[in-house]
Amino acid sequence: NNYPGLNNIRVENINPVVDFHRGNLDVYLTVVDTCGTTFRDTVTINYPFYEPLTAAFPPLFDNCPSEPIALEARTTGGAGDLIFLWGVDNADASFAPGSGSGDITAFVNVGGGVNTFTLYVTDRCRRANHDSFVLSDGGSELDFAGDALYEDSLNVILLNRIMNVMTPDGNNTNEYFAVAGIDKFDDARVEVYDRWGRLVFETDDYDASNQTFKPANAFDAADLEDGTYFYIINVDSGECTASGTIQVLRGND
Repeated sequence: NNYPGLNNIRVENINPVVDFHRGNLDVYLTVVDTCGTTFRDTVTINYPFYEPLTAAFPPLFDNCPSEPIALEARTTGGAGDLIFLWGVDNADASFAPGSGSGDITAFVNVGGGVNTFTLYVTDRCRRANHDSFVLSDGGSELDFAGDALYEDSLNVILLNRIMNVMTPDGNNTNEYFAVAGIDKFDDARVEVYDRWGRLVFETDDYDASNQTFKPANAFDAADLEDGTYFYIINVDSGECTASGTIQVLRGND
């Protein structure tokens, strides 16, 4: 290449063809003037090498949390300056006050049923970590930077938000005993006793999780008097238990 004002000098053979990334690269520079004087030099360029960016969070086990669930991002690799983005797929879930979707540790008030949590992390390169370059020997080499995505789900039963009043009078409001998320468990045992301690209802597979759809085994106090009843809930082989009272009041909303 010729440069204005330097007509007696030309530069040749800068940077031989490179078709893939390496940790470092030798750049060869040859300078020739009009008299044929040649000067050669080599410059080594070191490319930053980043391990693949990975993201995850610890496994979730508590199916009946009474406090917000802590989601802690765990990352490896990447090019630094990480940005976090949490997502929760459940209409009743929300981030706890003081916690946000961009925190390295997020606290989530979960909803009943399936809660799917996603963690998306990007670094300052913003390149997908699966991009690759073809090597001259037929192999490939990863461009080690970019983004990472991780996802996990948790079935939740909300034993701290159980209804305490039933009004089975046909007005489609509080018609039967519903427990948010209980339909996601195969071993949800529910027992109901009257005020004299007599068992009036029991099942080992309770399905009533909301007031939208009434399963066949929902407790609706049919043929029972108004009054106070006592329930016992045992889910997940004893991991989630609750007991309390439910008032049956016909003719009230």
